[in-house]
Amino acid sequence: MRNQFLFYFLLLFVYACNTPSPSPNPTENNTSTTTLTETKPIVKTLKDTTAQSIFTFLFDNFNTENNFAIVSEKIIPDTLLSRFNNSDNDTLIATFEKVIPIEDGRHIAYFKVTPKDGYDCRICAPIMAAGILKNKNGEWKLGKINYFDLAGIYGIAPDVEIIQISPHDYALVAGLGDLHMGYHWSAENYYSVNNNFTEIFSSRTHMDNSGTCDPEGKDADLMTCFENETSIEIIKNPNGYYEIKTHETGTNWDYDKEELIKLDDEKTFVFQDGKYVEKKE
Repeated sequence: MRNQFLFYFLLLFVYACNTPSPSPNPTENNTSTTTLTETKPIVKTLKDTTAQSIFTFLFDNFNTENNFAIVSEKIIPDTLLSRFNNSDNDTLIATFEKVIPIEDGRHIAYFKVTPKDGYDCRICAPIMAAGILKNKNGEWKLGKINYFDLAGIYGIAPDVEIIQISPHDYALVAGLGDLHMGYHWSAENYYSVNNNFTEIFSSRTHMDNSGTCDPEGKDADLMTCFENETSIEIIKNPNGYYEIKTHETGTNWDYDKEELIKLDDEKTFVFQDGKYVEKKE
């Protein structure tokens, strides 16, 4: 009888040692055993293309009284900040310029970034920014914002327009200009819409010294007057990027020879390696 009892005791002991213990409660375990699947980011939509809607979407703030949004310096590329005439204590703001329609159905949201206060000197150029808007089923989607150049004077951003430069690409064209030390000039910069608003072409369009010359040539202390214009023409190409032709006419001053020269200079530019370069005949 004693040997039988000992046999049953040993049998129960072996069974207990080989029986798995129950799993711990998942809520009491810091290590989750659940396999996580990657989720797609939530895509926000804009109800319209007003400054308030776009800036609230981008910066989570908007000053309705003064129509600007506070911008973090961290989002501005260092290449632009290094040229930016601001101090470490400046509050940066975004001010909306306009929405520009493109023939292919896209729209461009164009705005500038400047310090909030005291940015009105002649060399105070704003940071130019733009993004592409698309409307699908009545909902507006805003693509990546590109902070792409520093241009303008007195805190005023250049006015811009859209021109087609290939069957599939357009250029944002910024009109630049200034009057300084008696010299008046203007120019145009071209930025590729399809290539994140990279600058692809630039040309002066006007130059004169009307503020520092004598039109009658009687004052020896004043310079001889000169004035020139450069026209820009887009030549369509059905297969790729269009050509750009410039024609400079008028007069200029040759500082080496100290004489007035006449200008009649035509150039052709072709798109190569992401930008326009002068075509060599």
